[in-house]
Amino acid sequence: MTVQARGCKKSPLGHLRTGNCIYCGERVGFLRRSHKECRQRHKAAIANIPEYFAQAIEAPIDVSRFKQLAQNMALASFIQDREFRLLAVRGMTKAIVKALDDHVITTAESERIDAVCGAFGLTANDLPQNIQHRFVKAHILRDIEDGRVRNRITIEGGVTPNLERGESVVWAFNNSKYFTTRGRARYESVSHGVSVRLMKGVYYRTGASKGQSFRTEYVSEEGSGCLLITNRNVLFVGRGKGVKLPFRKILSVQLYSDAIELHRDGTNVKPVVFKIDDPPFAANLIARLSQI
Repeated sequence: MTVQARGCKKSPLGHLRTGNCIYCGERVGFLRRSHKECRQRHKAAIANIPEYFAQAIEAPIDVSRFKQLAQNMALASFIQDREFRLLAVRGMTKAIVKALDDHVITTAESERIDAVCGAFGLTANDLPQNIQHRFVKAHILRDIEDGRVRNRITIEGGVTPNLERGESVVWAFNNSKYFTTRGRARYESVSHGVSVRLMKGVYYRTGASKGQSFRTEYVSEEGSGCLLITNRNVLFVGRGKGVKLPFRKILSVQLYSDAIELHRDGTNVKPVVFKIDDPPFAANLIARLSQI
């Protein structure tokens, strides 16, 4: 009897071989893509590099020296160029947010941020849009604090305010809503006497009767549009609705989470409310501009 030996079946994993680490490029064990140490170093750098940028705004280190240290940190942690740029943007975002904690950016902070961004080839367009807006707002407040009013925005679209000679728009709040306080009269009758029934469902009251008026107030939405703050006035431009409030007529600004309320000078003048996307900035702007 002849017995023929059959070939052994190949293991389904036989085609897998030991590969290289995706970070350092060195050999790794079976079914592994990276070394544990490499993963940890890379992960730590992703968290630390943005923080390093945020600290560099206040640190006295030279910008060129900071750039070299940051690049060395990235290289030692297997951070590629594209990923490093994203981390740099994230770091500058954190740095700007930190500088804007008081809503005003100093000249030194502004110059430092510009220098660091320039060293890494970053522009304002690389930053998130909300950060761009906050940065411009901070510069506007700083300019006003220094007694200057610069035109840093461009009005586009259907908003066409009728400005005075020498008047310029400092900021525009789109998608704003305008409210005012209105009164409503309500009458109640106060009477004394005896009811005499004439027929089913009909009554006749005799005796003294006196009507009394009560007045209640309510907030009325007057329109939606664009709230403009110029170097002289607060302007609201909406469809079929326009309001002009000179700074000299504004007594105070009440701040709410989503709106500002302006109290005006005059007898029986009701306050007006504007619902906008950044009430603290608007209140700051009006308060500072009114002092120039």
